[in-house]
Amino acid sequence: MSTVDFMHYKFKHFLFLFILFSLAGCSGTVKLIDKFSTKDGRVKMYIEYKEKNKPDVKRLYASVNSHRTRIYYNFCSEEIVMTTEKAKQLTFTVFHGPLPLQYDTNAYRMYSTLDLTVLQRADKHLDSLALTNFKRSAGSEAYQIDVNYYHGYPKGKVFRLANCR
Repeated sequence: MSTVDFMHYKFKHFLFLFILFSLAGCSGTVKLIDKFSTKDGRVKMYIEYKEKNKPDVKRLYASVNSHRTRIYYNFCSEEIVMTTEKAKQLTFTVFHGPLPLQYDTNAYRMYSTLDLTVLQRADKHLDSLALTNFKRSAGSEAYQIDVNYYHGYPKGKVFRLANCR
């Protein structure tokens, strides 16, 4: 599976999980674990279990209602991804590693205060739940941005702004 297909799959999967969270709230597989407000918005954090009556955790999920837009954070074993309703074609993946001194602002985005708050709180929840196989944001300072064009640009391709120059 190419990177393009994987990003497309990841975005569709993320949206599907959001709908699933809405519908599965009554089934017991998704549990609200934290709810708090910041000056930037209201945050709700959920934990999703692999099976209804089993303690195996599938993912940690955060939904933020921030000034008339929604922001979604998905924490799983492979990566941490953030998406927004304002920019549905963008996928922000937590970048682990040092950023170059002169990094491309089209390819990377530094964390906002809201991002830092949500990411640090999620790390604390992952630690308190002893979920050692999940990615943490500790030591990271930015997102890597991927642009996904599902209609218009070559079908199924990812257009990376860093390759335009």
